[in-house]
Amino acid sequence: MVIKLTKLTDAYPDSGFNSHITRSHLFAHAGISFLRACAAVDSSHDTYGYNLHTPLPLMHQAIELLLKAHASMVDPQFAPKDYGHKTIKILKDYSSEISVFSTITSSQEHMELIAGLEKAWLSVRYAEVIVEYSGSDYSCAGNLANLLSDEYFKMHNVCLQSHHFNQTRDSST
Repeated sequence: MVIKLTKLTDAYPDSGFNSHITRSHLFAHAGISFLRACAAVDSSHDTYGYNLHTPLPLMHQAIELLLKAHASMVDPQFAPKDYGHKTIKILKDYSSEISVFSTITSSQEHMELIAGLEKAWLSVRYAEVIVEYSGSDYSCAGNLANLLSDEYFKMHNVCLQSHHFNQTRDSST
């Protein structure tokens, strides 16, 4: 068996996969997939034991992809690979255009978490560090991902999580 990867634009020419809107939605859905993976790892400790290393990169990837979804929606020229995994740079570069980014950058708790996840991204994956974090860090990451997801739903009417279904864009009605 060989894993084969084909660019969406090559697999489905003229289908709109080169649109910044489609790319944004794909980033958002991928971010939620990483959030779900993190939840699955967390809930598997009874079977496999505690896993301290995997959740941090999963949390980071979920938040990173949701940030990239928002940024690419407001900026059709957004180049996600130019940012790599630098989530703080994305937040700062787009905080004047994306209100939820401004909310996040004004929160010391969120910014400390994101800075920690950025540092952990490589060092944890390459087993170079001792890992310590608390349940409040885990909750903060989940809350942050949910905040980004809920804002994406509110702004673009794209259902990413189960609680988005059967809601209207304007929750006040």
